[in-house]
Order: sequence, then structure tokens, then C-alpha cells
Amino acid sequence: MIPLEFVIAAVVVFGAMVIRGFTGFGGALLMVPLLGLIWEIRLVIVVVAVIQTITGSMLAVMSRRAVDRATLIPVLLWSIIGLAGGSLLLANLPVHWIARILGVITIVIGVVSLSKRIVVPVRPGRSRGVLTSIVGLVAGVLHGLIGTSGPVVVPYFQRALPAPQQMRSTLLSYFIVLEVLRMGGYIQLGVASIEAFQRGLILVPVAIAGSLVGSRLHVQVSDEVFRVTVAVLLIVSGALLLS
Repeated sequence: MIPLEFVIAAVVVFGAMVIRGFTGFGGALLMVPLLGLIWEIRLVIVVVAVIQTITGSMLAVMSRRAVDRATLIPVLLWSIIGLAGGSLLLANLPVHWIARILGVITIVIGVVSLSKRIVVPVRPGRSRGVLTSIVGLVAGVLHGLIGTSGPVVVPYFQRALPAPQQMRSTLLSYFIVLEVLRMGGYIQLGVASIEAFQRGLILVPVAIAGSLVGSRLHVQVSDEVFRVTVAVLLIVSGALLLS
């Protein structure tokens, strides 16, 4: 008989991956706090990393043609630097207080985005370069530490890439690169355990099913529905991180 905790985990993973397949992000934002209610948080972060590395590869390949490389690469390079720092923090520090801070930031971003008043200046020249470096570094640290950088990079990409399909595809490529590097770092630092890999692999089929459902939903909605969905997702995710 399947343990109840795995049934609950499967439901959480499926729902979160439907959202990720639909929007291009949000999987970790939902999975980490919800799975953290039944499993130890460090274990959960690695389990989610395993799931997102495998399923993210599939989603990134499916949407690779719409990636905006000119926008992606500068942010990604800075994020890789931040990722190393975040992974070190995960290996040495408790993460609960940082998750709460992220929850507040996520809610604020979601509310502002929902009101259509979000303004992330993306201008040519030095100001854009400074913003890109800050966004990249902070996102990388958060990705390494708690497995999610969406609250930081999503508003940036929303502003830089207003077309939903292009934003979604670029986000997927951004995340899969960080996921692969993150897993390598976790293994080197001794954060990843065999138990975490086993649980992650068990949940991968459920995650793939959710991703496929979400990808099909994505092509059937308007730009406005997409924008509102992203904003609501941020607010809900922030509340979950605070719980």
C-alpha cells in the first residue's frame, strides 16, 4: 500500500507542475513550502531539484525556439555566480527565515503586478547593466538557497519580454541551466542524499504528467489571463512561504 505522505506529495507535485507547464515557472514556489509540511525542508529542496532538473529539460527542449538569448545570457551569467553563494548557504545555514523574507517579497511583487503598476526599468546602457547584475545575483543566491528565483526574475523577464510565449520559453531555459548546476553543487557540498534522489525519481512521472497538462493549457489562454495567473501565483506562493 502506498504511504499517505507519497499520495499527498504526488498531488502537490502534479498541481505545481501544471502551473509550471502553463506559466514557465512556479513549480518550486509551490512544491517547496507544501512538501515542507510533510518532509524536512533540506530534503524537500533537493527532491524538488531532482524533479525540476528532469522535467525542466523536457519543457526547455519543447519551447527552445522562442528563447530570447540576448535577454537570457547576461542574467544567467550573473545568476551562476549567485548560485554558488546560495548553495554554500544552504549547506551551512538554516533557511526558514530567508523563506519568510522571500514570501513577503513575492506577495508584494504579485500585488503590484496584479494592479498593472509594476515598473521594472529596462533601458539601454549602464542602468540596464546594473539592474541585470543585481537581478541575476539575487536570483542565483535564492535559487541555490531555497530552490526558487522566480519572484526576482519573473518581473524582470515580464518587462523585458512582454510576449508570454517568449517570456515562458526564456524562463524555462534560464531555470534548467541553474537546475543542472545546482544539482552538481549540492552533490559536491554533500547536501544531496540518496533518499532525496529516490523520492524525486519516484515523483518524476507525476511531474511529467502535470507539465504536459500545463503546456496544453498554455496555448489556449489570452495574454490577460496569462498576466493575471502569474500575479495570483506569486501572491499565493508568497503566502505559502510565510506559512
